[in-house]
Amino acid sequence: MDQSKTFQGKLASYGVVNRELSTGESWMTFWCLFCFCTMTMYNSIRVTPVLTDLGTIFGFTLSSSAFIVSAFAVAGLIFAFPSAWIMRTFGIKSTLLVAAIVSIIGTVMGLLVSDPTLFLFSRALEGCAFGIASVVVPNVIPRIFTPDKMGLVSGIWSLWVTPGLVLGFVTTPILFTSFGYLSLWIVSLALEVICTVWLVCCVKLPAIPKNAIEMEQTSKKVTYKHVHWVSTLAIALSMFCWGIVYGAVNTFYPTYLQVVKDMPLAMSSIVPLILALVTAPFGIIFGIIAGKTRTRKWFLVIPYLVAAVLYATIGFAENSNSVEPWIFAIGIGICAGGIPMATYALVPILAEDPKKADYGMAVLAFSLQLANVLIGFFGGIVEALGFYMASLLVLVPFAILGAVIALVSVGDKKALAEQDQERMDDQVLLKEELA
Repeated sequence: MDQSKTFQGKLASYGVVNRELSTGESWMTFWCLFCFCTMTMYNSIRVTPVLTDLGTIFGFTLSSSAFIVSAFAVAGLIFAFPSAWIMRTFGIKSTLLVAAIVSIIGTVMGLLVSDPTLFLFSRALEGCAFGIASVVVPNVIPRIFTPDKMGLVSGIWSLWVTPGLVLGFVTTPILFTSFGYLSLWIVSLALEVICTVWLVCCVKLPAIPKNAIEMEQTSKKVTYKHVHWVSTLAIALSMFCWGIVYGAVNTFYPTYLQVVKDMPLAMSSIVPLILALVTAPFGIIFGIIAGKTRTRKWFLVIPYLVAAVLYATIGFAENSNSVEPWIFAIGIGICAGGIPMATYALVPILAEDPKKADYGMAVLAFSLQLANVLIGFFGGIVEALGFYMASLLVLVPFAILGAVIALVSVGDKKALAEQDQERMDDQVLLKEELA
């Protein structure tokens, strides 16, 4: 029993240092985890530009081939809630390392199998790192950065999907055309190994989170009096809306461009690439603005409404207009700069209590992974009704729902004002006690 506890303790303390991290160490850990998550996004997205081709290879229809993408999210769906408990019990770095190893096994399996069922199973194993990292890593960021830096950091962090999207949409058509689909898996394996080694060598975590150091220094028991738990859950659950709205683009837009707009494979990947490139600068700019003005709530409401308009008009329009996809890509790219940033930042702010924030992030991850699993059914709706009607009946309502949830939830301006007032009151009481 004692040996088990000792072993568990070693796992939990793996990568933890009994001191504050330097600024350089904090940013090294951040960029390592950012690239780790980007690698998992590439593993997910690398198949979408050639979804119909992979469907042909493995004998899938349009609707069933979408599950090549959805299967990747199964691990995230399974581990979304356990991940919060696992990381608190066995440690953050240990949890990520095990997830990385399982994903490597899944990629190797994908290189070797030809059976459709085993192929989908290998995709589920590959998704292990994606699913667990999407829960664990957002909880790391408040631990390694002080609250005054969270505007910039959360803005950068919200872009972790973008480099993976860019890499997938740029390289997949070239590799698939030149070397076949197995080359995509070889690139993934190389990236997984590099990121895993980087994780082992460079990720460090403080024993006391930076956002708790100030409170620890008061030598008082920390209490959390302004936990907006209903709004925390509502914002976390709203990530399901974004998962559907954005997931439809990631999964089906290249296919839509090939089938409806008659674009060649290479060109059909460039349009989503533009979307991803637009997201990057706007995500950072929006993160800084939202952090300084405390308006993260409105960086949900407005982009969701804009997305609803785009999907209702030009998003999946069934015509030969070749300009509309570019306008749509730029518009959704701007929306993608706001919604993930605001969602990931709002959950820990509204939860306030770090433990509740961990489980709030688990709900967020579960919502996103559930959307990633269910988005496969969008292909069946497309087969039955066409791209435009599927967009009108599915994507537009979910975009509007996301805006409504954000609108009725408590905003960061109110939550942070309450927390500021509480800290001021505590400081006054502390001075009175010392006097």
